[in-house]
Amino acid sequence: MDMKKVMLLFLVLVLTLPVAFAEIKLDALSRTEYNYGDAFVVSGFAKLAEDRRAYIDIDLVCNSEESQLFIRLLDLDAGVESPFSKLVTIPSDIAEDCKIVAKLEALDGTTIEAAESTTIKISGKLKGVF
Repeated sequence: MDMKKVMLLFLVLVLTLPVAFAEIKLDALSRTEYNYGDAFVVSGFAKLAEDRRAYIDIDLVCNSEESQLFIRLLDLDAGVESPFSKLVTIPSDIAEDCKIVAKLEALDGTTIEAAESTTIKISGKLKGVF
C-alpha cells in the first residue's frame, strides 16, 4: 500500500468513530483560605453529548487523601448544561493545601470526565471578621 491509501484509510476510520463529548466545570471558589467547619458553595455544570444518567461526585482532595463532600445523580440531556450546587462544610481533620475535585461518573462507577479547583488552604487558625 502506498502512503496515500494508508492516510485515506486512517481518515475514514477516524471520521466513522462515534464522538463522545463530556464536559464538567467547577465555578471559582469565593476564597483561597478556609478554616475547619467553614461552609461554602460548590457549584458548576456537567454536559454530555448523549442523554444519560450519571453521578456528580465532589471530593476534597488533600495530598492523596479524599473526603467526599457530596454525590448526586443527574439526568443529563444531550448537549444541555446541567447545573449543580451544594453548600458543603470543611471537615475538621484536614489542615493543608487541598483541591475540590469533581468527577462525572457512569452508573457503573467509571469516570467519564473530571475537573478540579485551584488549590485552597485549610487550617485550624481562626481568621474571622468580627
